[in-house]
Amino acid sequence: MSSVTDLIAQADEYFRAAQAESTGCKPGRPLATAPFRLLCIHAIELYLNAFLRHAGAPACRRNALR
Repeated sequence: MSSVTDLIAQADEYFRAAQAESTGCKPGRPLATAPFRLLCIHAIELYLNAFLRHAGAPACRRNALR
């Protein structure tokens, strides 16, 4: 089980990867943004899990969001 700090560190890495990937996004090419969107979504999920863990949400409640 990851700590809140570990989850935030992982989310930050995904966010930085998304920022780097955003340079490849081209207008009019929606599939070109797919990797960027996937990285953003995963970062958001990790940030949300860190928030819920910090707020004391039980594991069963956090898993119910999946």
